[in-house]
Amino acid sequence: MQLRTLFLPLLALLPLLFVAAAKKPQQTMVRFHLQGNPVEGDPFVMEVKLADGRGVFIKRIPEVSERDVEAIYPFPAPDGSMGCAFKLDVHGRIALETFSLKDRGKVLVCLLNGRVVTAMLIDKPIKDGVIMMPSGLFDQEIAMLQKEHPTIGQPGKKKKK
Repeated sequence: MQLRTLFLPLLALLPLLFVAAAKKPQQTMVRFHLQGNPVEGDPFVMEVKLADGRGVFIKRIPEVSERDVEAIYPFPAPDGSMGCAFKLDVHGRIALETFSLKDRGKVLVCLLNGRVVTAMLIDKPIKDGVIMMPSGLFDQEIAMLQKEHPTIGQPGKKKKK
């Protein structure tokens, strides 16, 4: 009798657990990869081609990803494309501040869905938790980002973890 009264409430909670586990994955991948050393080898670094044709080795594991994005602020870039500022959550802000302090002089490569959007030289510490893609985004990519993240200055739903 005791065993039955224990399992009935757990059985009732089972469907709720499946719904919670079925969180829709994000479709837009925003990744910021730090310049790596080619000596580290294939498991740890990969080579990407920048817009100017140069190759640069980046770490395979990003320093900051879409999971760290709290909100976005898209804006038109001077070259006719779009740029976007990414306001990071606490984890992302700490990661950004840490690598911008210790890895000055290295290149940070911004990838959107695996496409190299831009590369920037880290020249100063970033303590405000905002990281930029200054240009290179298309309107449809901005629309995809806006579906998944609140836009700064516009009413919208809060990010759920």
